[in-house]
Amino acid sequence: MHLYHGQDNIDCIPCPYLPNKNEKKIITEISGSNSNKLNFTLTNAGFRRSHRTAYRPACNDCNACIPVRINVSKYTPNRSMKRSKKATADLECFERPPIATREQYELFYEYQKYRHLDSDMAEMNFNEYRAMVEDTPVETCVYEFRDKNGVLVAASLTDKVEDGLSGIYKFFTPDRSKHSLGSWIIDWHIEETIKLNLKYVYLGYWIKESSKMSYKSKFKGLEKLTNNKWEDFISIFKVAPIRSNLAISQGLSKGMPISIYWFSYGKSLYRFSMLRQFSRKNIC
Repeated sequence: MHLYHGQDNIDCIPCPYLPNKNEKKIITEISGSNSNKLNFTLTNAGFRRSHRTAYRPACNDCNACIPVRINVSKYTPNRSMKRSKKATADLECFERPPIATREQYELFYEYQKYRHLDSDMAEMNFNEYRAMVEDTPVETCVYEFRDKNGVLVAASLTDKVEDGLSGIYKFFTPDRSKHSLGSWIIDWHIEETIKLNLKYVYLGYWIKESSKMSYKSKFKGLEKLTNNKWEDFISIFKVAPIRSNLAISQGLSKGMPISIYWFSYGKSLYRFSMLRQFSRKNIC
């Protein structure tokens, strides 16, 4: 392995997710007769594959990129996902080999212009897209999702590893953005992983301060890699302030607005206020 993208902020490039940050990566080549085994080991260690290499952030002053995966045995779809599943009932999946097509590229290009206009990927030509799909030394496929008329609506470049599926890149038509296709594709991967009798769906990195990456925390069964150990992901999110009819601590008057927070751990949901008073609600 070797460091790439500079040392001590020399020759570093701007972070694509966080402003006023530079990125640096550890990159290693994936090659040889044991490429699939190596890819699995690296994926399990928090690396992401790109072409024939795997990388992991190694920034000097930032650790915002947290590797995450979904333990499918702990996953249950929320109400929003159930609505998405109904809205996408017309879609059928076709597993394809990692061979790029013009049809895929046109959808990919349309998606980039709609969702990531300011990114380098928005400037990718067909040959660059083709390299992203086809330049792989490991077991990879393209899942195509088509409607009843055969129109390509969404696609996902996905690696198959020993214990699950690792989504490399997904894209979809902006015409159906209201159906939350990005999240639905993850839900589909979860169902497919269960059918394959595997355990995990690897999602890459969760970044709290990036709206492009923070959405991953909404999936139940999420795990994070911390100190080289996978553990349950603890998500904290703020709920709109409510007005309490009861004083909950000394010095509080009735009717005072109280900010309520929730965080989940395992099968339990915990609530606390700014006063750090805790209550527990079972969500089994």
